Amino acid sequence: DLSYSGLNGSITNYFYQLASIHS
Repeated sequence: DLSYSGLNGSITNYFYQLASIHS
C-alpha cells in the first residue's frame, strides 16, 4: 500500500503483511 512513504515505510509494510499472512 501507499500508506507509508520511503524505504522505512516499505519495510514496515513488508513485515506488516508477513504478520497478516501468519495470523
